[in-house]
Amino acid sequence: MDNFVNYHLNIFSEIEKISKKLSHDEFVEKIEILSGSSVGQHIRHIIEFYICLFSEKNYVNYDERERNLLIENSSIYTQEILETLKVSLKNLDFDRKVIFKQSLNDQEVFLNTSYARELIYLGEHTIHHFALIKIGITAICPDLTLDQNFGVADSTIKYRATQTPEKCVC
Repeated sequence: MDNFVNYHLNIFSEIEKISKKLSHDEFVEKIEILSGSSVGQHIRHIIEFYICLFSEKNYVNYDERERNLLIENSSIYTQEILETLKVSLKNLDFDRKVIFKQSLNDQEVFLNTSYARELIYLGEHTIHHFALIKIGITAICPDLTLDQNFGVADSTIKYRATQTPEKCVC
């Protein structure tokens, strides 16, 4: 399970980097291209999914997250929460079964899952929010460079590596 731990520790590290690089005003700025949401709001959203998974409940329901506005408004608090999540991740029983609970069309659905499977989902979920964060950062901080693969799914990175660059025939 070291691969799981390292993958998600890298996610937490990327969030830390962003929260340290952005000023407070940039972290909380409402960005028009993101429909008025901020980088901090996207980071809060990502973190709260992890908090839901690592909770002491015998089920996971991402819709029941707390929506702690302090996370989206304080990059320092965000970094503190990430430290807690790192400890939880390292102590997680990846094979432990958990019930996934979701409301669909006013009906509750319950599915058997595991922490390992949910972490795979959280990784994919996070990558898509990273893509939005990258768009937002590009809009408000065009001089701030992020890794070219930030917000790009692993499968896309691998696919792109197999493609030969197109040559211009002029």
